[in-house]
Parts: sequence; C-alpha cells; structure tokens
Amino acid sequence: MTTAQRRFDLFLKETSAKRPIVMGADGRTTTLRFFKARRVHAAEVSAHLGFEPEGAVLLPASPGRAGAALDVLAAVLRFAAENPDHHLLVAAHAPDERLSRARARGVLAALTGNEGAWAEVGAGASPGEWQRLLAWSAAAFGWPCDPGLIDGKVGPKTRAALQAFRQASGAHAGPDAAPGAADWGAFLRCYDQALARLLGPAHDLQALRAGLRLLPAPAVGCAAEWPIERCRIEGLPGSADARVDLLAFAPEDLPKLECHADEACAAKRCDLYRKGKYRAVPIVAEERPAIVRGLMTGLFFETDKAFLLPSAMKGIRRLKRYYELHPDQQLLVVGHTDTVGQADYNLTLSDERAAAMAAYVRDDVDGWVAWYSAPKESKRRGTREDQHMLSALPPDGPRFLDGGAARPRRAPRPPSRQRTTTSSSAGSPWPVPGRARPRRRRPRSGSPPCAR
Repeated sequence: MTTAQRRFDLFLKETSAKRPIVMGADGRTTTLRFFKARRVHAAEVSAHLGFEPEGAVLLPASPGRAGAALDVLAAVLRFAAENPDHHLLVAAHAPDERLSRARARGVLAALTGNEGAWAEVGAGASPGEWQRLLAWSAAAFGWPCDPGLIDGKVGPKTRAALQAFRQASGAHAGPDAAPGAADWGAFLRCYDQALARLLGPAHDLQALRAGLRLLPAPAVGCAAEWPIERCRIEGLPGSADARVDLLAFAPEDLPKLECHADEACAAKRCDLYRKGKYRAVPIVAEERPAIVRGLMTGLFFETDKAFLLPSAMKGIRRLKRYYELHPDQQLLVVGHTDTVGQADYNLTLSDERAAAMAAYVRDDVDGWVAWYSAPKESKRRGTREDQHMLSALPPDGPRFLDGGAARPRRAPRPPSRQRTTTSSSAGSPWPVPGRARPRRRRPRSGSPPCAR
C-alpha cells in the first residue's frame, strides 16, 4: 500500500477526530490535522418568492413551489418536533442591514406566532405587500377581499377589499385606509390556519410552537456580507444572495455568534458562514405540485349531450374531498369529446360539457336550469334528464317532488293474489273473456326514448 493510500484510509477512519494524527512513512513523520465541520440543518425562504423587492413582510407565495414561505415554515416546525433538543436561528440576507433584520424578525414572528412582533414588521409595509395578502386571503378562504390589480396604490377597490377582509376575519379595526395592528394580527391568524392545514391532523400547531427552542439571539441580519458564492457552508441549500436561512443546531454544535454582538454583522468574526465551520443538512420542505390533474374517464355524458350523468358522482365526491383539504387552490374544468364529427362542433360541445360540470360543482342553479331552454332541441333537457337525477336518489331517502316539502317514501304495496279463471276447457291458455291481457313488454313503434 502506498503512502497516499495509507493517508486516505486513515482520513476516512479518523475524520471525526479533532486531535492531530501522526503517521510515519519511509522514515519520515507527517502530521495531519483533520477537523470535522459541525453540522447544521438548514432551510431557505427565497427572497423572490417570500418578499417584495424592498419589503420585510413574509408573503405566502404560491403553495407547493420550492422555497414558498409557508411550506418552509411547516417543514421547520416538523423538524423541530422530531428534534426537540435543537436550537433555531433565523438569519436574513438582504442588500442592507435594516432590511435584513426586519425580514429575520418577520420570519421568526410567523414561525412562533408572535402577533406583536408581526404587527411591528407590518407597520412599515407598502400597499403592494398587503394587497398581496388580501389577494391570498381571498384565494385561500373564499372571502370577497380580492383587491384586483396589485399596483401598490390604495384605490377604492383596495379599500373595499380591506373592509371585506376585516368583516370576514373578525378583525376589530376602524375604517382606516391602511391595515393596523388588529389587521396584521388577523393576517397572521390566516397564516396559522394555512400552516395547520399543511401540518395535517397529526400535528398541533400550538404544541409545536410551544416546543421550539431558540438561540439567545434568534433573529439576525447579515446584510450582503455573505452572498451565496462566498458562503462556505457545505451543502447549504442556498440559491440566491437575498434569502432567509432557518438554521437548526444540535446542543454540541451551537454557534457563538460573536459576529452579532452588536446590531451590525461583523463578517470577519463570523463563526457561522466561514469556511470549514459548518456542514449543512437541508431541511426538505414538502413540495406539492403546482398543478394537480384529476382525470375523470368514463360514460359521463350521452351522445351530443352536456348533461352530467349520475355515473360521474363518484369522481366528483373525490374531487370534493380533495378540495376540502386544499381550499386555497383553484379549479379549472376542461371538457373533451370523442373524435366523431366536425372539430368545430366538438369544440363547442366540449366547452358546454365543461360549463355544465363547473355549474354543478359550484351549485350554480341558474346555469344548470338554463339548459332546459337550450336553443338546440338535441341538447335541451327534459323528462329524460329528470329521470336520470331521480334515479340517483337513495331508495330510502326523502322525496322532493311536491314543491320542496320532503316526505318519506311509502312502502311498496304487496302483490295481490288474483285467481286465474279459465274456460271450461281444461288447460286452455286463453283467459276468460273480459279480463285484461298482460302488459306487452315491447314498446309501440315510434315511442319516445324516455319510455323505453
């Protein structure tokens, strides 16, 4: 074995040792010093997803995207529950020191549920930031607080959206044109509801927060001292200079943070991002797909019809269960047809089928009833469609055929016992004259389809 191979084998065996390793080779003594980097678990909120360019308020961004704020916070809370002895630190990187510290305090407030600290950060927010929060609340909870175009201007629509948010969220705030402390508290409670959904029923959000362990200085701002190309933490999941790192340390690997003895970051004394100090293990956030496709296949429409058959109810129930778990997502319905017929006609028919499905899942009664007066007779709904809907009712359920008053179904009448009287000729197949013949099973020629 060569000297180089011996050194490499010794390195693999002894890298965890912090003592000098002395080995002899060909009468010479070589001293090798190996220091194993301490370990830190790290997650990142990317600035271009979590913040406005000059803003400090943490924005939820799009759910499921890598680096989206709420997904990252949920992942850190799960990690803290699985590693209760680890201490957390929030380190923000932004163009200046003031913005860095504000972002770090905002992320920490959202993580711990501190409404007072969150409101302090929100006090300096721009209209564009709370316009985005209003738009997110409208999409996540179905509230009528969408401000429309996010232009950073406080116009009539934005004021109306803020008032609608106050009414829907129960925020006890005055008629101010800008959010106050009560509004920011309501925004944070909306985040809490979204976090609770991301964590699922297996985790209690308040219990997870109560178990968090923080460093003595839990939020620090590093300004632009450590751009991503200069960070020497091996494995750090950083992707941009402007970011917020959420770091978790084991008790034996806690940093001294002498670089943050004062407000400003002293990069020369940093024991966190300097080369060889720490090796990062990423805290992986659960990445949900940006688009979830539900494909419903089968006989859900009759030929040249846009009426949704009862056979589609099983798929719609699954869609409803998914939407209850993800109320912040929006639904797009796309209709399809077969390849028979002209392409232009099939395109119109597929649009009509998609509209019929959308009307059903939205409980749009007007859109559903409008098909009973469709201009084209083949698509007009009538008795046949009513029979389809009635056939889907449970056999033991109430009836809704008497103007809305529900009444239970009557039990079926038992079959009557009628004697069959024949003529005097024994064994004659003909009934006595005057009795009705059995009903014919075959319909008359030219009967309507609904009678068959």
